[in-house]
Amino acid sequence: MLILEEIGNLIAVDRSLGKHIAACTWSSRLISLTDFNTRSADDKIFRGENEDPEKFLKRLAESLPDKVQLPLINYHRDVGFGINMEDPLPTNDFELTTVDGKRKYEGQNASYVFTFTIGIIGHSASDIHEIGLPLHRYFHENPVFNIPYKLLHNEEADRAVKMNMPATVLEPRNIPFDSTSPVKDHMKQLYSATASFEIKVPVLYMKEIPVENENVDLKPLILKN
Repeated sequence: MLILEEIGNLIAVDRSLGKHIAACTWSSRLISLTDFNTRSADDKIFRGENEDPEKFLKRLAESLPDKVQLPLINYHRDVGFGINMEDPLPTNDFELTTVDGKRKYEGQNASYVFTFTIGIIGHSASDIHEIGLPLHRYFHENPVFNIPYKLLHNEEADRAVKMNMPATVLEPRNIPFDSTSPVKDHMKQLYSATASFEIKVPVLYMKEIPVENENVDLKPLILKN
């Protein structure tokens, strides 16, 4: 029986979702989104914690004061997890060999379901609608995105094992954005809405297989996103 010792880094899932959100296209004809569209993804899409919009804005202002420009998007992954009952924990066995052939791994890919929450914060209700509606349609049309797991050995590129695994937004048509207004920032009235939804995520478990050459210096597997 395979003893599973390593697990894929879930931070890679979070960051992949952020990139997937950034790939959404918002209208360039709307004056209120002119600044939003010209900002880089790092200046308008933030991976946060499990907190309400007001606390998020306060923490962002304290840690990155130059980044507080509205409207913006923040998202986070809940700590809990589960399985999709229609797809009960499928497990696929696989074997990998590093590029230099000196390390082999056997592993399993098991599907779990994680809950993510996206928040939109803006100066007006129009900001929420003009960002949220295209984003809702984008998820409906593009529910699948790739997670580039990178398994590196002491950061040596010639020994890297990379795997692109698909994650799937479940029931993207049924993602409701609920109003979480009012939000106050320096006594100004702001608007916000949040949506929670589930994503089916492949979680990797790996174990190193002993190689025939006993003189090979085997080192622990390091997972990086």
